[in-house]
Amino acid sequence: MNEITTEGQSESHASGDCVRPCADGAVVAEGGTKRHEIEAGSPHALAVGGCHGKDDHSNSSPRKPGNFHRSSPAEERAEFLKKEMPYLERYVAGRIVADIGSGNGKVTRIIAECARRVYALDIDPQKLEELKELHSGNKKMFPKLSGAGCLPMRNKSVDVVFSSASFHHFPKGYSAEISRILKDDGVAIILDWKKERAPLSMQLNHRLFSDEELMEIFKGAGFTVLKKKKYKRYYMVVFSK
Repeated sequence: MNEITTEGQSESHASGDCVRPCADGAVVAEGGTKRHEIEAGSPHALAVGGCHGKDDHSNSSPRKPGNFHRSSPAEERAEFLKKEMPYLERYVAGRIVADIGSGNGKVTRIIAECARRVYALDIDPQKLEELKELHSGNKKMFPKLSGAGCLPMRNKSVDVVFSSASFHHFPKGYSAEISRILKDDGVAIILDWKKERAPLSMQLNHRLFSDEELMEIFKGAGFTVLKKKKYKRYYMVVFSK
């Protein structure tokens, strides 16, 4: 039975009309350049405990007692994800995950606590360098540069696709590309800004989707909604292929 719930009441756009099908074993980056898919035994991996292990505070700056601290967007999404991990671990535990738009990995690491392996894909090489520095002891995270267009993964090669506050950057038709790399029983977990709660600059400069719009996009690509959840400025939808 599908779940729809709401919690909390506080408060580089990629162009392109569609995603071209990729040949199995290669990807086509922007400009038409081919590069080979990620190898499972990549030597450039970045260990953490189980699904409910201790938090990794290696990337947190110390705060003086009594100082007011407002959570950053990444911290807020990580908090949201932690709350949902008791549900999500049934799909993530021991599985291979592709995190599209991983940034510096502050949210990715929550998924990595449960997963067998997480491929952290991002278009920004500087963010991936930050990820390597912040999570240098994490042997489950495999950073990989990946631009808009076809993802550097083989057909039906991952169990889970995860995306945190990135879907609004993706080209039109990207749900089909997500479907391509997912196994037949795969799951997509999309966490993004509520359309009306995103920063004004984002509302003006990006193609944001409401949760209902996102669900229609994925249903059009053959996905089924498993769960929808709202939390503060964000929503999350879990889809099955």
